[in-house]
Formats: sequence, structure tokens, C-alpha cells
Amino acid sequence: MIVERAIGLLKGRWRYLLEKLLMTRTDLVPYYIVSCCVLHNICLLSNDAIEIPVVVPNVLHDMEPLVVNEELKEEGIIKRNRLMEMIRI
Repeated sequence: MIVERAIGLLKGRWRYLLEKLLMTRTDLVPYYIVSCCVLHNICLLSNDAIEIPVVVPNVLHDMEPLVVNEELKEEGIIKRNRLMEMIRI
């Protein structure tokens, strides 16, 4: 049960990448998985909350322009920079 929950959390955190990473090279898939595991563990150690996005079907018509929340954008940049500092060798 514990392993299944851990895998579920991992998949939930990185589900977004399924659409973004080209998985045409099967030799790279294990590296993607290990990278996600490492980043997931860093997030857990940093007490970063898991925010699983709501997946909405791809609707192209009647879409309003994307409004960027500058405060959330800045928060994301800060988190990214902290992660970069943590893994810098």
C-alpha cells in the first residue's frame, strides 16, 4: 500500500510531463523516471505541497487569453532557483 501511494503521488506531481516530453526514445525513459523521482524527493524534503492540476479537455474554441498571475509566477521562479541551488554541484 505504501509503495502504491508513493507511486501515485509521484505520478500526480509529474503527470504534466507526459504531454511535454517526447518519449520516442525508449532508452531515455528510465532517465526521465529517475529524474522525476529525484526531483520528487527534493520537493518532499523541502515540504513543497503537491498541487495536482485539474486536467481540462483540450478545447480550442471560445478560449480566453491566458492571464499570468505575476505573484504565482514569481513564486515559481523562486522555487525553481532554490531547486537549482540545492542540486548545484
